[in-house]
Amino acid sequence: LYAADDCRVCALLRDGRVHHVDGEAFRRKDGTSFPVEYTMTPILEGDRITGAVVTFRDITERRRTEEALRHSENKYRTLFEESKDVVFMNTPEGKVVDINPAGVDLFGFSSKDELLEADMGRDLCVKLGDWEVFSELMERKGFVKDHEIALRKRSGELLIILITATAVRDAGGAVMAHRGILRDVTSERKLEDQLRHAQKMEAVGQLTGGIAHDFNNFLTAIIGFGYLLQMKIKKDDPLRH
Repeated sequence: LYAADDCRVCALLRDGRVHHVDGEAFRRKDGTSFPVEYTMTPILEGDRITGAVVTFRDITERRRTEEALRHSENKYRTLFEESKDVVFMNTPEGKVVDINPAGVDLFGFSSKDELLEADMGRDLCVKLGDWEVFSELMERKGFVKDHEIALRKRSGELLIILITATAVRDAGGAVMAHRGILRDVTSERKLEDQLRHAQKMEAVGQLTGGIAHDFNNFLTAIIGFGYLLQMKIKKDDPLRH
């Protein structure tokens, strides 16, 4: 039951306009409730409102679908916000459209809004040509997996990143955006470089050791023959020295 000021039918009778109500709870005969949307259209006879046509629609299934969608979106948003990998979306030109907190931390920005002002190709990519290669792959293949690219933090510090992403296309097939994951492998690449350097030094050490061993063989022969010559030369012979 409504007070006169809250009654939608009374409002229609006062102003003569069509009124639409979405999601009001109605009660069944057994006492259970269900959501309804309804539209009220005035019946006019001349300038006088003589009644109204009211159409009702049970929107229980729509509400269930909306609730399931909200639940799905909430799960996605939780995954998006809490992922330790960087989840991002950007335009093909490089403009950042959305990015999670891990991305804000990785690139060293003070806030998400500040990072959304950045352009991956122009501001974060070490070489603009590398971003053009990535965009061309996305346009041609529609996806990349573990595509390596050099990006930089806001401070200029180098980052080695693996991109796994898919292209978002419009109805005509044109790429509207890229969305995917960035994984920081800077530390792994530094360790690999250190390992390669150690392997090179080990190889140089083995080469040097081999050369020294061979040279020592020559020296041993020279010294040995020198001693033999000393034994055959008289002590006062000027050739002895």
